[in-house]
Amino acid sequence: MLVLGPLLPIAAFVWCKRRVEPQAYAAHDQRREEYVEAMKDRYGEPQQMLWTGDVPLLFYEDFMVMDGVRLPYDSIVDVTCNNSSDFGPGGRYQVIVRTSLAGHEFLHTLMDNDMQEAIDMVEFIHSRKTRP
Repeated sequence: MLVLGPLLPIAAFVWCKRRVEPQAYAAHDQRREEYVEAMKDRYGEPQQMLWTGDVPLLFYEDFMVMDGVRLPYDSIVDVTCNNSSDFGPGGRYQVIVRTSLAGHEFLHTLMDNDMQEAIDMVEFIHSRKTRP
């Protein structure tokens, strides 16, 4: 029993994680699809759509849509990424967009825990922002 003692918290964690209801995943996917359809109805078909941990970012010729907000590329002041965890491994990264739009000065979206993916997203937004 002494050997199993340290393994019990891990076993409990794994058991709890497997109990997530499949309906929860289906509902999340449904909301994401409804969001995409609503944005397409409002702004048209995007040139590119990149999925994040929260909602997808939609990219058009002269603007992008983040969290339902239309962001003209010339309104984007800065883009950066940040690890949003407090302590411990496995923190999620967030991409933060600072704009000159009143009421939408800071927008962010959560990514997964892949730092390179967050950096790639920042670089992609910068590339769209600085296109001739």
